[in-house]
Amino acid sequence: MARPTVVDLSVVREEACVLTDFAAFLAERAGADVRVVRPGLIQASLPGGIVEIRVRMANVFAWEADAYRLAGLPVPAHVLEDIERWEREHGSRG
Repeated sequence: MARPTVVDLSVVREEACVLTDFAAFLAERAGADVRVVRPGLIQASLPGGIVEIRVRMANVFAWEADAYRLAGLPVPAHVLEDIERWEREHGSRG
C-alpha cells in the first residue's frame, strides 16, 4: 500500500488568500460586481448597493495536523508550534 502524502499547508497561509478568493468567485457567480478583494474582505456592488463580505481566516496548520492524524502518523512538533503561533496571532477559532 502506498504511503500517504502529507502536504505542508503553510504555503497557503494569508498570502494565498484561498478562502477570500473562493468567496469572491462565489460572489461573482451570484451576480455581484466584485470591486475590492483583500485578505478577509470583499467589497462588491449589487443592485441594492455596496456590500462587504468578511471571510474568516482558517488555521491551515490545524488542517495539516488532521492530515497527519488521518494518515495514522504522529503530528510533528513544528506543526503543533505553528498551530499555537497562529492561535496567538489570530485567536483560537473552534
